[in-house]
Amino acid sequence: MQSPNKPYKTYNLKEYIQLLEESDYKIEYLNGHLKMMAGGTNAHARISGNIFGELYQLHKGNNCTPFNSDCMIAIESEKSFVFPDVSVVCGHPDFSSTMPEAIINPTLIIEVLSESTELYDRTEKFQRYWNIPSLKEYVLVSQKEFNIQVYYRENKNSLWHIDAFFKADDSVFLRSINTHLSITDIYNGLEI
Repeated sequence: MQSPNKPYKTYNLKEYIQLLEESDYKIEYLNGHLKMMAGGTNAHARISGNIFGELYQLHKGNNCTPFNSDCMIAIESEKSFVFPDVSVVCGHPDFSSTMPEAIINPTLIIEVLSESTELYDRTEKFQRYWNIPSLKEYVLVSQKEFNIQVYYRENKNSLWHIDAFFKADDSVFLRSINTHLSITDIYNGLEI
């Protein structure tokens, strides 16, 4: 554990890649700093799997491709590499020149909130995502209750707008990919 009196160690990209290859866990790289991603709950896995499955079925064979949490996203202006729970790329995926497996042009990013990551997902991570020019929509999904917040913008210079969905019979509209997901499908298999 890092001593409170010492600054946190910074890592270069080569060190990060080596740690990532040796680790059994996902590690995010935030401009030289590392963030270990905690293991998720069954509810977290079910919700993110439900969302990915629905998006895969709805967009099979069209221009938008969903990815699960194994897909790394590069935020090049932030020198950061992250693993969102679900992401969608419309059009051809473009890859980072410094990390060839990392996609740089997501259209939509979805995070399922956990107790340990909720504040990070709502603040620092979202602020990093703002700097992805292609990103049009960011979705936060509670795993404790019917509560989905959809942040959207027209382009990288637009203001972010928000829609919120709280009822079991709500249909969540994802503007960036012109798709409706029902709350009951998102939370399928969970008692909420």
